[in-house]
Amino acid sequence: MLEQSLCKGGFLMGKSQKKSAPWMIVARGVLMAAILYIVLQLLLALLAAKGILPEKHVYLVQVLTCVLSVLLGARYTAKRLDRGTMTSALMVTGAYALLMLLIGFLAFDRISWSKQSAGLLLAVLCGGVLAGLLGGKSGKRHHKKPIGK
Repeated sequence: MLEQSLCKGGFLMGKSQKKSAPWMIVARGVLMAAILYIVLQLLLALLAAKGILPEKHVYLVQVLTCVLSVLLGARYTAKRLDRGTMTSALMVTGAYALLMLLIGFLAFDRISWSKQSAGLLLAVLCGGVLAGLLGGKSGKRHHKKPIGK
């Protein structure tokens, strides 16, 4: 009896996979990108404080970490969402850009438009577009059967 319950969709067979709502998948991608960006910013601050990374290169590395974090978060979403690769990636990109603007507004009571802030928003866009161009679901390619054979 116990053996049957463990093997029929129970502990040993794994639980049935429920499909997540699309907004939840996008939220996971945005959250993944945000957490990765924060961790990379902390590492960047440590490298700059120790003098390993020169101060003149900090902004460039900050932009690159922004591209990388959005790229990975958008790619995660594009692989799991059936809305098209570019559409999925751009949904994460837009949500992440809004999150950055919201955090900036809440932290400073205003949004400061400077070259640096525009550069970071452009980096978000570049990361999302790059994720969309890299493609979504990987797997076996299906070859078309020749017609008439």
